[in-house]
Amino acid sequence: PFHQYHADCGSRIQMPKWCPVCERRVEATEIKRGYEISQTEHVILEETDFLSLPLKSLKQIEVVEFVDSTGIDKRAYADCYFLSCEDVGVKAFTLLLKAMESVNLVAIAKLTYR
Repeated sequence: PFHQYHADCGSRIQMPKWCPVCERRVEATEIKRGYEISQTEHVILEETDFLSLPLKSLKQIEVVEFVDSTGIDKRAYADCYFLSCEDVGVKAFTLLLKAMESVNLVAIAKLTYR
C-alpha cells in the first residue's frame, strides 16, 4: 500500500497527520505519497506518477465473490465502502443491490479510486 510522507524531511506521516521527525502537525499540502520498500527506505511519488499508471478498474468494480453477510467476522474488515454509480448504471446497480439484499449477501470486490 502507498503511505504518506512529509515532503520536507521524508518521514512517514502519522495520524493525526503528524511528522515524528519535525514534531509537528503537517498540512495536506506538505504531504506526498510513497511506497515503503523497507523500514528505512521508501520511494516518494509525484501526482504525475499516479496519473500515468494504467488502471484496469478505474470505472468498474470487479466482484470477486458474493458471501453471506452474517458469515464475515467484523474484525476481518479492513475498509468498508458504500458505493453508488453514475446515471448510466443506476438500473443495473439497483437491481444487483436489491438481489443481494433479498438473499442476505454482500459482495467482495476490487476497485481503484483516486
